Amino acid sequence: MSNLGEARLKKPPVSFACFFILLTVFPAVWSFGQSAFKQGEELFLRNRPREAVTLLETALTQEPRNEKIYLYLGIAYEQLKNHERAIAVMRRGLDFAIQHKDLLYFNLGNNYYVMGEGAKAAEMYTRAIETNGALSDAYLNRANSNVKLDKLGEAAADYRLFLVMEPDTRQRPEIERMIRLIEGVAAEREAKREEEELRRKEEEERRRIAEEQSRLDAEERQRIAAEQRRREEELRRQEEERRRIADEARQKALLEEVLRSLQASTEGASNLSAEMEDIREKKEDVDIED
Repeated sequence: MSNLGEARLKKPPVSFACFFILLTVFPAVWSFGQSAFKQGEELFLRNRPREAVTLLETALTQEPRNEKIYLYLGIAYEQLKNHERAIAVMRRGLDFAIQHKDLLYFNLGNNYYVMGEGAKAAEMYTRAIETNGALSDAYLNRANSNVKLDKLGEAAADYRLFLVMEPDTRQRPEIERMIRLIEGVAAEREAKREEEELRRKEEEERRRIAEEQSRLDAEERQRIAAEQRRREEELRRQEEERRRIADEARQKALLEEVLRSLQASTEGASNLSAEMEDIREKKEDVDIED
């Protein structure tokens, strides 16, 4: 979604503004006799994360169940661009968090987001929302994450929720622009999807017609082949019949020839017999006269 921008990633609200003012005006008073946590908290609220980290790490060994230390220390590491350490600290803090669990989840989401792990960021923002449904910035940041994940429908829904929860936000123009862009992309994708669906159906129809034509061609080829076989069989049968008739004719001619020969032989034998009989009769006649 290179053509989509994103709303500005929100940082966690800090509810220590008055305390911050006091620390700014009277730093010496607060630093005297303070614990490592108090000194680290002071430096953190005065936006001096590098110095705050050392003290807050010490405080963590002294008060391992103090959820504020995990929150401040995690944010300080985030400000120092040490996101992996920030994530490790705040994940440990979830084991003890009661009051600030939503902010721990929220800031975990911010660190994952910066590291380019959009899915984990969205998951952390969702956990923050489940813990505190009034945390409007979690909706905004989750929307940004879902834009990165190309889950535009979910992103648009979160942007709209954020505008309902924060109607006077200074980011309204850019968020509304983002929603319009998402709607435009969604419409474009839907049109493209419909076009692809139409192409798919047309291709299926072409394939069906081709398959049907192929089937018909195959049937026609089979019919032609069967007809050819039938004709060949008929020719073969006719040839056999012709040969049979020719053979019968030859046999008949041979028989007739033999028969004629036999008849000729029989007629010769009959004539010879008659002649012999005539000779005998003549001989007898001669003898009687003697």
